[in-house]
Amino acid sequence: MYAVNRVTKATQAKLRQFVVLEAEAAGATDIEIYPALTPAVDGSSVQYQTVTDSPANGANMTMATKSGEIYYKNLAYVQKGCNSATADLVMPTGAVVECARANYDGISMRILN
Repeated sequence: MYAVNRVTKATQAKLRQFVVLEAEAAGATDIEIYPALTPAVDGSSVQYQTVTDSPANGANMTMATKSGEIYYKNLAYVQKGCNSATADLVMPTGAVVECARANYDGISMRILN
């Protein structure tokens, strides 16, 4: 089953990978996975679609890792890789809107009511 872009529903050129969420006994018929299998219905895209088609009965599975192996997906950050920016927003005028603005340590926050 091929992966589907969740926004555009376009078929991607790679097989969908799933994560087994719990240890299962040998011969188990119900396996809890993520993401859920959500195929197209009658050839039409559906909300939250994750795969192109439903799996066939008895279809082969290819494991991404060896049996008993734990697969880690780590993230790395660069010290100067992230920024945060703020700006003094315009204070609306008029009797309809109540607003306030405060500045603390160079960061400005505006509240509208």
